[in-house]
Amino acid sequence: MAKGKYGKYISKLRPTGIKHPEYNKKIREPLLFNEMSYPGAKIQAVTQLICDSGCGWGLGLPLVNPPGLNVKDEPHTHEFDEVWLFIGTNPKDNKELGGEVEFWMGEGDEAEKYTITEPSAVVVPAGVAHCPVYFKNVKRPFFSIPIVVGPHRPPHYTKIPSAFRK
Repeated sequence: MAKGKYGKYISKLRPTGIKHPEYNKKIREPLLFNEMSYPGAKIQAVTQLICDSGCGWGLGLPLVNPPGLNVKDEPHTHEFDEVWLFIGTNPKDNKELGGEVEFWMGEGDEAEKYTITEPSAVVVPAGVAHCPVYFKNVKRPFFSIPIVVGPHRPPHYTKIPSAFRK
């Protein structure tokens, strides 16, 4: 923690320990801000650096989780709102994303695919099925930052839709 009068308000992001073995260097191990980083935090933010095409979340792939953490890589719902930010890294053009995001919301016959090609925010209200999120046509690394609104306490998944996509 930083020293000084306001140092208590500065905390380091920590690696989650969650890894996609299949993706190797396509997506970096996410960095996490939550109640463990800052007691009393009212959000959880996961910073993911997307470096290459052909990776994503919610595809049902096996994850390597640290002991005591059971994160699943499947389409799901949960009891809290979530906001996904997609932000580019081009220092000369902050309106460029650097790739393409395929973001799915809804389930069954109501599932819809959205294609994101510029910096954007996706609001996922509590109870709305979402994922997969697939990163495609990555020309320049960009950030994907899902932010949980409200404290994040297990179990965080309330439903895994069985018939997510048509």
